[in-house]
Amino acid sequence: MVWFILLYAFALPFFLIIAWRTHRLDHGREISNRGWMNRAAHRWHGFNVRMKAERAKPFRERWRDERQGQQDRTRDVSKRKPTTPANLDESIEVTRSVLGVVPFDELGSESAADRLRSLFEQHKAGQLTLEEYRDAILSERDDLHGAADDLRAQRSLMDEQDYEDAREQLDDDRSEIAWRLDWVEKKLRDQALYASRPEISGSGKWARFEYVDGDGEVSKRDIAHWEVSGRYVRGYDRKRKAERNFRIDRISDWVCG
Repeated sequence: MVWFILLYAFALPFFLIIAWRTHRLDHGREISNRGWMNRAAHRWHGFNVRMKAERAKPFRERWRDERQGQQDRTRDVSKRKPTTPANLDESIEVTRSVLGVVPFDELGSESAADRLRSLFEQHKAGQLTLEEYRDAILSERDDLHGAADDLRAQRSLMDEQDYEDAREQLDDDRSEIAWRLDWVEKKLRDQALYASRPEISGSGKWARFEYVDGDGEVSKRDIAHWEVSGRYVRGYDRKRKAERNFRIDRISDWVCG
């Protein structure tokens, strides 16, 4: 323990000097490349520059680069040496090898649903905005269209069961993408609505306003114990003696307390 403390006390000043020189380089200062601490600072600065350039890319471009790299890795299978086919199944395998067609069960087990669930967890943790999450879903949808075209092109070279499994996986991914995209679009509409009506937010004890219903009739409303829920204000309508929901975009002359 004592040796560790002595080593830490010895190394800390050097680390702080390198960090300070890296900070100067990051802010455009000139530092020579002589000496091991200066070289370490230049390497650290180069890493910072690369990371800054990567973060400056549009999210959709970064997501596509990552997805392309993943697809390249999953499709990197060993080449088969063609042999004389003894039966139909072996002939199909040889044809796949010559054309570079990868069977469905070798494409990787992670589905679009798995990737989108992982991205949603990042969104919940505050690492992705709703707009970035939507861009990722749209990228998955574009990739799904390409995968469907590839599947149709490879159908004659696939076993029937492999083809059915692949088609079922694509259908599941299509459903997953559709409902997640609908959810994100609804959230974005709600955000835009909240931004346009900042006075209607949270909850309160009472509120009075004018409301236009679905038939276009205008009426004055007086509600109690209200709260905002999505695109609606929910509260107890004193005149009608019942709980009611009111669309925020149909409300005017809002007064609350």
